[in-house]
Amino acid sequence: MKVHDIKPAPLLDPFISGYKIIETDAERINRILPSTSIAMAVRLRGKNILIDNGRTRALPQIVISGLQKSPRHIGYGDDTRTLIVQFKPGGASAFFREPLHKLFGETTSLDDLIAPAEVSTINDRISSAESDPQRISIVEEFLTSLCHKGETDKLISTAILQINHAGGFIRIKDLRDQLHISKDAFEKRFRKIVGTSPKQYASLVRMSTIVGHGRGRDQLLDAAFNAGFFDESHFIKAFKQFTGQSPTDFSKSGPAW
Repeated sequence: MKVHDIKPAPLLDPFISGYKIIETDAERINRILPSTSIAMAVRLRGKNILIDNGRTRALPQIVISGLQKSPRHIGYGDDTRTLIVQFKPGGASAFFREPLHKLFGETTSLDDLIAPAEVSTINDRISSAESDPQRISIVEEFLTSLCHKGETDKLISTAILQINHAGGFIRIKDLRDQLHISKDAFEKRFRKIVGTSPKQYASLVRMSTIVGHGRGRDQLLDAAFNAGFFDESHFIKAFKQFTGQSPTDFSKSGPAW
């Protein structure tokens, strides 16, 4: 498997962290760890499937994946190429009107969010393109047409930054008090823009930070204690939910992303 990283155009940089083009010569399954942001996958060639609790389903050409607490398992067919659009936390809300918490735990066709006629048009244009730069240009043109960037919620953007800066180890009540907003209003705005609750988002940031410190069991445990896990059994339970494996098994397995 080959993975190519590509930067977004400057106009989209505030909302998109980057693109990945994934190439597979032979069938394989990827274990994709939970992320702090929503992603859009565009199948350029071949076949992609979602494996969920032992069931498989073929994925349409363009899908949106919401946040979730556990890994996703995506299967790639022979000679398959996929373009991944990785939105920044809260970035997808600049393009989609639907409250993004409705996508939590879901991988759904783009035409559940956008008019099917528009999706059909973009599918045809991508299929007719002759190079990756052309395909990315088409996707960026499409996203730019959807973008309503003037409506950024500055309070929620500030909350995201503070949670990220704390590595997810933060009291949400203290954060609300700093931002001078009620619990209900904060939850509603945050879930709509980010795709999950502030508490769940902080948990995803926290676990992502721990996993980012290395794959060795001792490295993971040290990072967990630094992130505020003072009970090893509590950490192992949270880690298994996040990665699908114990710290020991995770340290022995191949990379997941």
